[in-house]
Amino acid sequence: MILEKPIQSLVISKNFSLGLFLSSHPILLAFVLGLFPGIFEETGRLLAFKTLLKNRKNKETAISYGIGHGCFEAMAILGMTYISFACMINSGTFVNIINQVKEKAPDQVGAYYNLADQIAKTSIFLVGASIIERVLAILLQIGLSILVFYACKDKKKFWLNNSPYFNRFYCWSKLC
Repeated sequence: MILEKPIQSLVISKNFSLGLFLSSHPILLAFVLGLFPGIFEETGRLLAFKTLLKNRKNKETAISYGIGHGCFEAMAILGMTYISFACMINSGTFVNIINQVKEKAPDQVGAYYNLADQIAKTSIFLVGASIIERVLAILLQIGLSILVFYACKDKKKFWLNNSPYFNRFYCWSKLC
């Protein structure tokens, strides 16, 4: 969030010609937006396995790293979204926020009511689909962590660590 989002915002900004080009080609825009998390997450994994976890040689390290990464992401996405809004609405805090918005920006009150209405109308099937999606994402995070772990630790797996992308970051991490 700290590194990825500002760079992503610059790339897709409509103030630059690249952003205008991408906004006129939605499939290319989706591809570029999908590359950002992949590049940043995989580079983070690579640096973690090459620096912080360089002395850990067992496969459980990769699995636990993937579980931690995936579960933190699931808690941040599902937990912060659904639980925080539900608590705000149930405790009456949301009403207080709407009252404050009425005083400061009365033209935006409708947007807050629409948000509350959308949350209230969220079906259990949508929540269930979100949970299933996060479980699949956790499994993907585990798999990607195992892949990067073996690329860093097992020199016999030449197809994993002979890519130019890997070698650039491997050489950089050796300098640190």
